[in-house]
Amino acid sequence: MTDAQKAEVLQLRSQNVPFTQIADQIGISKNTIKSFYKRHTQCAADDSNRCFSCGNPLVQVPHTKPKRFCSDRCRYEYHNQNRTGRTIRCAYCGTDFDTRGNSTRKYCSTRCYHMSRWGS
Repeated sequence: MTDAQKAEVLQLRSQNVPFTQIADQIGISKNTIKSFYKRHTQCAADDSNRCFSCGNPLVQVPHTKPKRFCSDRCRYEYHNQNRTGRTIRCAYCGTDFDTRGNSTRKYCSTRCYHMSRWGS
């Protein structure tokens, strides 16, 4: 991708032109344009060094996994607010509970599972 093509992609995206139209206009694969745009906007925004929950700057330690949160409190808050899962009814006691991403759960607790399976 030439510098002129890169500039054209950025200019067209600033006008909210879809990736498919840009690809047809420039003559480059849509996926190439998407990956360039994603890399360019991530570098420009530099949000990778901010806490996902509170937005405070993060101190990244070299040669370790990049941090996403500044503290455990922020991590817990973020995950509690952004839970994905569905609410289902326990197969034993009938109470509603959140699956928390594990869609194969049938029981709300280990106790209900044991009671259902062995009755004790």
